[in-house]
Amino acid sequence: FERGLDRLKLFANKFGHAHVPKRYKEVDPQLWSFVDRQRQLYNSNKLFVDRQTILHQLGFVFNAHESAWEENFSNLLQYHKVNGHCNVPSDYNDDKQLYQFVAMQRAKYREGKLPENRMEKLKSVGFIWNANDVLWKHRLEELATYQKQHGDCLVPTKYALNPSLGAWVRKQRAQRKYLDQGKKSTINEQRIQLLEEIGFTWSLP
Repeated sequence: FERGLDRLKLFANKFGHAHVPKRYKEVDPQLWSFVDRQRQLYNSNKLFVDRQTILHQLGFVFNAHESAWEENFSNLLQYHKVNGHCNVPSDYNDDKQLYQFVAMQRAKYREGKLPENRMEKLKSVGFIWNANDVLWKHRLEELATYQKQHGDCLVPTKYALNPSLGAWVRKQRAQRKYLDQGKKSTINEQRIQLLEEIGFTWSLP
């Protein structure tokens, strides 16, 4: 136990958590064997209480499914650290499983099946629950870049460098009109404020 515990401590010091992924079996088979054995003993009520305490203090997760979630969340934290957000694209090749994880959290949230503790962890890193909000914020970032380059937000409808941005800008003006007319609209006061903060004008010159 002590040798395995030492390996687990080294892992935790290196990665900041004790959620040893299954794929780590190829890197350190002895550590994975130790982790797997502790879970087996715990699930069969054969793991000494003092050892349970030691492992709990390290942040060890005895439930393999819970550990897999924590592993994915840890990878999401790393993605957030590098990119400044949690909006993992579907074509993210560095970790294809990470997009599936993000999509699954959104699906469970919509269905009301996401546990409160997981919801709070995701909220703490600015997780966006609605995929449409992700796309809207992405377009907003593109518009902000355009504004810095051109000094305004008057993106041509047929903007050759980014046709989707021109169409999106036109749509925002249309949605604002619907809102003002009391019709169903995808725009709200928060989005209006975000647009106006970067100099967006609702009427064309």
